[in-house]
Amino acid sequence: MSKYLVSIVATAAALACGSASAAIFEEFTVNETVIPGANVFSLANATLKAGKLNGSYTEALTVTGPGTFAASAFANFSQFLDTNGGATVTSLLNSFDPIGGYRIYAVFSASGSITGPNTFASNNNAFDLFLDPGSDTTGSVTNGTLPAVLANNGEDILLASAGAALFSSAGTGNLNGPPGAFNIDFTDFTLTAFGKTVFVAPDPFFLNVRVNGDYDGVNPTTDPVTRFITGDVSANFAVPEPGSLALVGLALLGAGVASRRSASKKK
Repeated sequence: MSKYLVSIVATAAALACGSASAAIFEEFTVNETVIPGANVFSLANATLKAGKLNGSYTEALTVTGPGTFAASAFANFSQFLDTNGGATVTSLLNSFDPIGGYRIYAVFSASGSITGPNTFASNNNAFDLFLDPGSDTTGSVTNGTLPAVLANNGEDILLASAGAALFSSAGTGNLNGPPGAFNIDFTDFTLTAFGKTVFVAPDPFFLNVRVNGDYDGVNPTTDPVTRFITGDVSANFAVPEPGSLALVGLALLGAGVASRRSASKKK
């Protein structure tokens, strides 16, 4: 089974952005009071401080040709973490609806090719972050070449988008897992008008976003070119840092690379 996939364990260390005293992750501020229905009992936090979003994802990885792959995923973020990435920050995210809960989820996709034993190139990447005031949206993936299918998302609000890799040929990690790791970096993370009322600081907001993860399991199918992967995912933000992989691994592509490499070896 491992010949068709790679774990997507992406460590989030060494992302400090300047001084020696800087936190591992950059702090951002969320205003929960502007979220529709989130302040039912005045429990919403107008100045929630966090360093990271954490949750889970489901991915479809499809081999698209010799040495190439495409991946599509749905991620549901269940909690905010502090700037050390360890402690949960109290919030209404993923709380029960009677007290004003909400969800934040993302759909993302990527395609690329393998460039070496532990490197891969990714392009045509996209990442969209949504607010789900009703906490009822579900997402599913059927093929790495197709976008995630959403249900009950009529009231959802787009918070931010990103669509370009930091380096068109950047991607590193152990692609022969498990375990394995990879990173893909975005430098065009852009908040929507409503997103700016939710993510209120810093202003302007961080340009870079890192989404990284690991996989818990793979669902084998009779389809020889598509695998379905589930696991944990996180997202954090930072200012641009020229000349370095400053921010954002996508919990998608490592599996694709390994899948294609292994399939090629079988030929």
